[in-house]
Amino acid sequence: MPPVPPLGSLMPATRRPATQFSLFNANEPDSATSPPLNVPHGLPRWLERFVHEATHETETLRQNGAAQGAAARTALLTKLVKAARAWLDVELDTGEAARETGVCEETIRRAVRSGRLPDRRANPNGRIRLHRRDLLKLAAATRGSYDATADAQSIAQLRRNL
Repeated sequence: MPPVPPLGSLMPATRRPATQFSLFNANEPDSATSPPLNVPHGLPRWLERFVHEATHETETLRQNGAAQGAAARTALLTKLVKAARAWLDVELDTGEAARETGVCEETIRRAVRSGRLPDRRANPNGRIRLHRRDLLKLAAATRGSYDATADAQSIAQLRRNL
């Protein structure tokens, strides 16, 4: 019985072109040496976790030799973080802020007067301007856990007073 040639010898030899086409800019720094993505503060927690997990998975790809896949993921994550930063830095007036948070405009004005929300207006006599980032902080600070026992006790107290 003749010896079986090794598998590699049965496969046709592939030639690599002298210059390989790259979808990515050659001047882009290698992400192994570049710092991790700067995730802006104020993002929803689920989006922060997504970016951190995706960054970790991208590093795993890079370490396993999938440099082009890792570069593509890094480019997408960079665009995502840039878009999130732009979304957070949008200036809103009190009407837009009230619609986004689901509260009354006067509630937004009270929060500005009390200092819980920073006023971003350039002219002190102009309309109140707020960053969406600040609204998210306010919404997170005002969300408390619902206490059913305390609610039931306050209802019972109201009934006793009738």
